[in-house]
Amino acid sequence: MVYPQQPERNHAVFVVFKYSVEDPSRSHVIKRSWVVFEQERVSSGQNYSQICSWDPAASIEANEVSLDDLPWPPDIDIGEHDLGGLRGCQYHGSNAGAGSISCKDVAAGLCEVDQNILNSDRMPDVHKEIHCQEAGYVGYTLFPKVRCYI
Repeated sequence: MVYPQQPERNHAVFVVFKYSVEDPSRSHVIKRSWVVFEQERVSSGQNYSQICSWDPAASIEANEVSLDDLPWPPDIDIGEHDLGGLRGCQYHGSNAGAGSISCKDVAAGLCEVDQNILNSDRMPDVHKEIHCQEAGYVGYTLFPKVRCYI
């Protein structure tokens, strides 16, 4: 029996938690959300050095989420945003860790706990934080959680 060849998984999808504070002239409104980013996979060591300049593929509001007990991402409908040439993608959340990703007419993508999740070996329960600046905001912080390959 001949099985169809699986496509090369050459794009990385990052699911991160975003904590932002709006411009102080607007009374410091705090917003929380889950955000999905996609980048062409350059190596297995793909990192977040440029994530603050990436355009999000999708996001959902998560104002009920506490930074004190940051959960795993829920289901996120990425919709018709193009992820590496694929459309109709959905991140399927899991309470036990990394979920999975699927797109129309394509086998499920591989997801894993993002290796950048931990701040250091000495403080394994502290999540890595990536601090960014954006017009209209005092700033925002991203917390890596899951990385998928499609």
